[in-house]
Formats: sequence, C-alpha cells, structure tokens
Amino acid sequence: MLASSVPFCAQRSLPFLGELTREPVPRSTNRTVIQLRRKPREVSILAELSRLMAAAAGEIIRHQESPRFLSWMQREAPVRFPKFFDQAGDGRARRAMATSLGLALWNATPLPDNGYQPAPLPTPEAQDPCPCESAEPYASCCGQFAAFPGFEAEQMWLYVVEELSDEQLWQVGRAGVLPPDELEGAARRLIKGGSPRRALRLLAPLFSDPEGLTAEHEPLLGPLLQAFGAIESGMPGVALERLSATLKAPLSGALEMRRAAYLADAGQWEQAWSCLGRAQCEDSQRAPLPAVEVFLLLREGHTARAALRARFWLAQRRRSEPAGGSAIGVFLQQVAADPQATRAAYVHAGEPQPCQDFLAAMLRLD
Repeated sequence: MLASSVPFCAQRSLPFLGELTREPVPRSTNRTVIQLRRKPREVSILAELSRLMAAAAGEIIRHQESPRFLSWMQREAPVRFPKFFDQAGDGRARRAMATSLGLALWNATPLPDNGYQPAPLPTPEAQDPCPCESAEPYASCCGQFAAFPGFEAEQMWLYVVEELSDEQLWQVGRAGVLPPDELEGAARRLIKGGSPRRALRLLAPLFSDPEGLTAEHEPLLGPLLQAFGAIESGMPGVALERLSATLKAPLSGALEMRRAAYLADAGQWEQAWSCLGRAQCEDSQRAPLPAVEVFLLLREGHTARAALRARFWLAQRRRSEPAGGSAIGVFLQQVAADPQATRAAYVHAGEPQPCQDFLAAMLRLD
C-alpha cells in the first residue's frame, strides 16, 4: 500500500498508539497515576482511549455480538475518542478507523459465552463484505487503510472485570482462566474502584482450595488482605486466621508477613509481632522479613533495638549478599548506621510510611 493512500491519522497516530497499547492503560487519569512521562496531548489521547476501552468492554460483555459491537463503534468511537478521529480526512477514513479499532478491541476481549476467552474474528478476504456494513468489498473499503495495532487480552481484562456480575467473577476465579499476575491486576483494579467485595468474589474460589496453590500465587495475598482490610475496617480477621492455618509453606509464611504489616498499620502491635514471629519460624531469612522486622521496630520507636537487629541481619546476610547490595541490604545498612535519621526519612508530611507500603516496596525492589 502506498503511504499516500493511508490517512494522515493512521500514518502518525497509529504507531504512537501502538506503543501505548502494549502497556496497561489506566481507566481514568483521576483514578490511576500514569507512570510514564508524556506530553499533555499524549496523556490526553491515552485517557480518551482508556475511556473508550472501558465503554467498549461494557458493550461487548452485555451483548457479546460482534456485528452489533462494530455498529456501536461506528457511532461511539468518534465521539469518545475525538483527538484521534478528528485527524481523519473524509467520512470513509473515519469509518475505516472505527472498524479497525473495533476489530482490535473485539479480538482481545474475553467473552463469558466463550469460556472467558477472546473469540477473534478472521481478517476479511479482499472480496468479502466490509465489516463496516458499507456493502462494498473489504479491499475497496476499510481494507485500503492501515490497521489499528492489536490489544492484549490482559489489557481488556482490567476493564472486563468491572462489567462482570458477581456470579461471573466467581466463575472466572473458579475456572482459573487468568494467570496469577493478571488475576492480581484485576483484583487490585476492583479494589481501587471501590469494590473490595467483588475482588473477594474473584479471589475466593482460588483460596477455597489451598492444596492447589503454589509459590506463584503469593502476589495474590496482597490484594486478598487489602480487600479484607477494606471490608473489615483495616484489620483482616477470622477468615484469614482460618486461611493461614490451611496454607502450606511458603504461602503460609508470606501471608503471616503481610498480616503483620496490616496489623501494625492498624496499631495492633502485639498481634503484628505474633504474625511476624510465625513467619520467621517458617523461614527467618526469607526476603524481606529482616527488613520488615527492623521497620516495625522503627515504627514503634525502638530505634536502638532496630539498629542492633539491622547489624545482626547484615551479618547473617553477608555470605549471600550480592556485590552492590540489594534494596533490603541497603535499608539495613542505613538503619545500622543511623536509625534516627532512617526513621525520619520514612515520615512524610508528619505521617510515618505505612508498613504495608514499605513491604510492597521491598517485595517490588528486592
């Protein structure tokens, strides 16, 4: 295809949006911090695309009919994504853009009627009727224009979970259609959107059968406790006690470590230390347990003891610590050298950093 036959919008914006669509797209700029530094116009395009993806997921899940959805895209996409569609020249170019974008969204969206898997449509042959319903052959209609870059099902799941019913969320969790990392993202999405109970509907089937859980499911403990904490006023209770008793190592220790952080933030220090002790009994040098212990001591104001424990753990880790040190090693060194200054460094606007945030950072960085 000659470059001159591709509309200006496709030549310039499609490659840019192709780069964007390979990253999770936030639902809206006021609910999710955009981590990438982009020009204001680029962020605005990203926000419009995100809102269109959310609306498209709702339309697809409600009806699960591709012709109906592509017709919806013809009407709605130019209205919801104007910064992209306003670059089009004539009406044919806009229709082709809506069709191509609609196909990309449909092909990546998991469908309840298809076992929560996408049901991608084949690319039309040259003489097939064009999906835009113009009654022209595809090659003479939308097939003349550049195709919109494809999406991944993982991206659409972040929007789909918000459209599923409680029963459908349970089915998704029970069927195991999402790998642990995607399940974690979907659960956190629901919690961030103010639906912790729906997040539990998604996670509960998995944790109802602890025998099938492995170390790769450990990241799911974070949103699980976060959802319980949101429902039970910040302090997960009896249900997590029972779960902890049924989990096997290493998940049992990982859960106790996270419970310690949640309980410390709730001011329940005795219970927090009890949970941390159980985690340490399972594996005392498990990352990032040493750092969590020292951080809890700092939070309680026991700076001298924090320095002593930091030096102890540094000595224990010296044999296995890689050259240059890890995030945990650096933190322990800072506490050992100056616990007062380190404690002050974790206070922002007069408030100490939550233990849960510290734990999440250590898990992410180490």
